[in-house]
Amino acid sequence: MLVTGLLISILFGLCVVLSISRQLKWTETLGLAFPVGIGVQTFLMVCLDFVGIRITATSIILVSLVCMAALIVRLYFCRKALGEWFAPICIFSYPKINWLWIAVMVALAVVCVMNVAKTMYYPTFDTDSVRGFNLTGMAVAHEGTVKNLSLYNDVNFLPRNYNLYMTYTPLVQLGYTYVYMLGAETSKIFTALIFVSFLFAFYGVTSRFATHTLTALTTFFVVITPEMLGFSSMSGSNFVHALYASLGLLFFAVWYYKKMPSFLWLSAALLMLNVWTRNEGLAFIGAACCLLAWQCIDFKRITPPPLKNMK
Repeated sequence: MLVTGLLISILFGLCVVLSISRQLKWTETLGLAFPVGIGVQTFLMVCLDFVGIRITATSIILVSLVCMAALIVRLYFCRKALGEWFAPICIFSYPKINWLWIAVMVALAVVCVMNVAKTMYYPTFDTDSVRGFNLTGMAVAHEGTVKNLSLYNDVNFLPRNYNLYMTYTPLVQLGYTYVYMLGAETSKIFTALIFVSFLFAFYGVTSRFATHTLTALTTFFVVITPEMLGFSSMSGSNFVHALYASLGLLFFAVWYYKKMPSFLWLSAALLMLNVWTRNEGLAFIGAACCLLAWQCIDFKRITPPPLKNMK
């Protein structure tokens, strides 16, 4: 059940990402699939709760499959552009051997495996997760509701100040809820998948501005920073927020410098999920909006094309 549910999240995110843009590299698409899929699923969980439908693994999987079917229909009408996206993947050629790139990628893979192993081995221990994010995820998985959650409404819990965590937007908490409902013993499989996804997406988008060797070195040095290794193995919202915010701004930069319209929509989606993770994400949206306004005023009026016209 766990593997099936996570696979549905990845496929759902893949459909969402390809519906927005078919100009992505395969590394970018693979890296964005799970974060976008689980992000949209948490929003659907809130919508189900709002209309009075109990949040369960069955309900969220069913509504995800319905939405996925609608997106597949849309992709069918864009099959020509989708075929252009698949073509480079299907063509295999032997690249020139670059021993430095190979060495860095091997080191990056070792760090990735070590960090994922550490993440999955140790239980949740940081205070914010034990009292907040992880506890809320377990409570929602047990009660099947957010708006009537006893943790935030029962008078017996009020003296413990659990209701303070109501101020956090719910992407991370509901992400934990989802994996718990699928039968996971620890919520850290969520953060482990987010970490691996970040590596693929960051490498892909950075390679648009630099050589593969420089991109590999940049990704490696980003990953081995103590803060990155520390927070990515915890159950808090910091690293998840960093993924959505950083990738949202990076894809905005791709649009800004290379004028690829679909990337503006993709950036908007990631920055919305960044706010859905933490309220502080409004600062990153403000920065992107300032650059967008400058582009409109200083050069020419920018109007993103309708989604149906994007390749």
